[in-house]
Amino acid sequence: MGDTLRNAYLDQPQEGDEGKPLDALSLDAQDLIRRCEESLAERPKSARAARLHYEMARIYEHTLTDLSRASLHYQEAIKHMPEFLVALRGARRTALMCGDHDSALELFDAEARFTSNAQRKASLYFGKGRLFEDAFQRYDDARQCYTTALELDRAHPQYIKALEQCDMRAEAWDQLSHTYEQAANAVAQDPRYRAALIVHRARLMESRQAHIEGAIELYETALRIDPDAHAAFEALKRLHYSQRRWRDLIRVLQVEAERSSDPAVRTMALYRIARLHVERLGNRQEALAALEKAIAESPRDCLVLEELALLYERCEDYSKLVDT
Repeated sequence: MGDTLRNAYLDQPQEGDEGKPLDALSLDAQDLIRRCEESLAERPKSARAARLHYEMARIYEHTLTDLSRASLHYQEAIKHMPEFLVALRGARRTALMCGDHDSALELFDAEARFTSNAQRKASLYFGKGRLFEDAFQRYDDARQCYTTALELDRAHPQYIKALEQCDMRAEAWDQLSHTYEQAANAVAQDPRYRAALIVHRARLMESRQAHIEGAIELYETALRIDPDAHAAFEALKRLHYSQRRWRDLIRVLQVEAERSSDPAVRTMALYRIARLHVERLGNRQEALAALEKAIAESPRDCLVLEELALLYERCEDYSKLVDT
């Protein structure tokens, strides 16, 4: 029985199995089960008994597709050896397939107790949270599981997303903001990801918590961390315009003009700076300086040329007007 049982344990087909009809495989499986039962009748030690029940469970699950009996034998294996991880996983798998969600919850906890790897343990709490959420609609319990998972594996985007969904459903904006903050602090070595999380928090603060000042500060922080954070640029331009903070808007546009590698983006940023100086601040000289930089970027840009010519005329600088 040793070689046959070992092959079954390792999921390796025995030589010649490929051509056997299903009935023949079933007979072989039943023969293996009978031999395992004979071995169990000899009252072996716990470890051996656990292994025999585990082999029987695998046969029932994978060959005979009798999930109820498979589940029973996985449970028996666990009784003999509670730390038998593959049996715990098999028991949980068959419990879920049989719709026994209460047992599956207990089996998530059982495996977590015997698992030292933080990432593996986090995945177990995440799975338990999904079960709470999908099968029981126990959203508070699900959120607690996701929180534990994120504490164990602080940079995992799937756990952050799960918490986000829970908090959005409950409209728990303060909790969601705290989740984003914790996650951003945990990924300090990844500037782009950290900036993206800060932008998420800023959007939440802006749209759900009506804290515009805090949102602006967070968008600024995201830009300092990741100078290419396009979403932060756009949000700052929109907010400074709506708050009529012209000098702050000019500052953001200047940063955009300096950092962008696209001549068209640089030109438009400088053009907008010039318009703000003229229309909002009355600073014609600063506007001229911005337009001259813009025309250096895009010498044939009609919009910039027309604005520059108009401004030269207002400043009565006719020599430059003629050149334009």
